Amino acid sequence: MELWKEIEELKKAETFPQNKEFKNMTFVQYLENCKQRHPREAKSIRKNTLIDANYLYQITSGIRNPGKDKVLQIALALHLKTEETNILLALSKNPMLLPSQTRDAIFIFALEHELSLEETNNLLLNHSLSLLF
Repeated sequence: MELWKEIEELKKAETFPQNKEFKNMTFVQYLENCKQRHPREAKSIRKNTLIDANYLYQITSGIRNPGKDKVLQIALALHLKTEETNILLALSKNPMLLPSQTRDAIFIFALEHELSLEETNNLLLNHSLSLLF
């Protein structure tokens, strides 16, 4: 129940990006910036996202624009924090994480506690919410 209490607290918080430097960047540029700041995680991004290699290449090279769940998978693999993830979401033209939404609150919790994709999916499953694939 401790976990659920923390998620409920997150639902009351605001998690909108405060950093305005990203405004002049593309999704791919900001993703590369994140990969440079998290080089250890970037080396295993394919394995830790479970995204098909061709599709991941298309996302990271700017050929395809990822959906929200794919951005979240990448953020979890890179161990990004909520603000960084919300910037990636905004730059990919996806809705940012809203703490008032239970599924988003779980993602915020997972990002802030550096949970893996598998651990995050277990939380989603425990709350009967759709998983990341």
